Order: sequence, then structure tokens, then C-alpha cells
Amino acid sequence: YRRRVHGDTPLYPDMNHLEEQANELEALQSIFCDELRMVQETPNACFEIDIGPSDPAQAAEHGLNIKIKCMFQFTPQYPESAPSVQFSEARGLQPHEVDALEEDLERTMQETLGDAMIFHLVNTIKETLDRAFDARVAEIDAEAARRAEAARIAEEASRGTPVTRELFLQWKAKFDREMLDLEAEESARKKADDARLGRVSGKAIFLGGMAGAGDDDGDDGDGDDVEEIDDPAAGAAGAGPADAAEPEPTLVAVDASMFGEDMADLSDLSDDDDD
Repeated sequence: YRRRVHGDTPLYPDMNHLEEQANELEALQSIFCDELRMVQETPNACFEIDIGPSDPAQAAEHGLNIKIKCMFQFTPQYPESAPSVQFSEARGLQPHEVDALEEDLERTMQETLGDAMIFHLVNTIKETLDRAFDARVAEIDAEAARRAEAARIAEEASRGTPVTRELFLQWKAKFDREMLDLEAEESARKKADDARLGRVSGKAIFLGGMAGAGDDDGDDGDGDDVEEIDDPAAGAAGAGPADAAEPEPTLVAVDASMFGEDMADLSDLSDDDDD
């Protein structure tokens, strides 16, 4: 049956609280066996229970150590009043998870007040540990998947992509288009800079010079005019070609030893010419 309380006044004042506590403790010892250790037996029992996830084998497989050592103590009016609950050790839990667990235990105690509630409190703790375990396993699996993907990408990068004729032609066509685009951009940029700074390109100067030369030739009419240059030597010759003395040849001494046998051959040729 379920006993309820109204404020601090129990509904069953004739209840033997010590007998209720002894019966519940005996049941808990049969359920948890070595996981339950007695800390104090009288006047009100105090004991500690090791609580872990529902599947310890799976937790060990993933290398996760998630557990709680929880100390329970019966109060004089238990179970019509809540027991004392303390965490002597909490492994593998984040601070916010411990805070949430304390709230869950408080709610469970309010819901089961008047009944033997230690077993219900232990189940509430197990549920919290199971949620924490699932969260850790999800994190481990996500990290393993990320590392496997990174290893796959690194392996593909080390192998590279086989180059075929079709792939090369595709790459070359793309490369040529990019080069043409770059050249067009550079030419447009240079023209814009020249126009902004008032500069004239070498090509424009050259073409302009050719056009000017063509205009000058058109003004002369026949295009056969040649500019005369005064030559002092020519003037002297024109003044008196008969009187001008013919310059004498200049003799140059040559060292025949510098040419070896070739010079001797030249001498023979010279003798032949004289004959």
C-alpha cells in the first residue's frame, strides 16, 4: 500500500519505521549484493551502493568509466520522510549532468514518499548514467568517423588522380582560357592606366610617325626629292679635277714570321703573277 504524509504529520503514526527500514535494507542487500556496503547499522542504517550504466560490458568495450558511489541513510521517520542522499564519487559525469541528477532524485523522492524508495532512486541514477554513456559513445563514434574520413582523403591525395589524354586536354583547354582571360584583364588594366595618366603607347607613337612621314611625302608631289649634303671633299674635287694630285699609296711593313708557311705560299703566288 502507499502511505502519504500531510505536512510533517504522518498518516500512519503507529508505523514501525525501524522495522520498515530493516525490511527494505534486507531486500536491498539481496538485490545489490557486493555492490552494497554498510557504513552504519544503528540507530539508522547508512550504506553505500556502487551504481554504473545498465550495460557494464558495453561501457568496458568503449573504455568508459562512468559510475557513482552513492551513500544513503535512513532518517528516523523514513519512509515517510526522504532519506539522506550523498554522492561520495561521481566519475565520467559533467557538472551539469550531476546537477540534473540531483533534480531528478528530488523529484523521485517526492513521487515515492511514503514507500520504500531506495530502489527507485538507484534506478533514477542508472537512467542518468545511461544517458551520459550514450552521449559519450556518440562522441566517440563521431570522432572515429571523422578520423576515418580524414584518413581516406589523405590516402586519395597520396595516390593522386591518373592522368589520361582526355583529362589532360580538358585541363589544357581550361588553362588556356584562364591565360587568355588574364591577358585580356592585364591589357584592359594597362589601357585604363595609360588613359588615366595621359600616356601614349609605343605602338601608337610608331603608327603616328608612319602617318606623318606619309603626309610629308605627299606634299612634295613627286616623292623623288633627295636631301643634298655638302661634302667638302667633293667640293674640292669639283673645283679642279685636273689640278688635284693623286694620293700616293702607303706601304705597310708585314712580319712574315707571323704567318708561317702560308706567307711563303703567298710569295710564290706573287712570283707567278709577275711571270
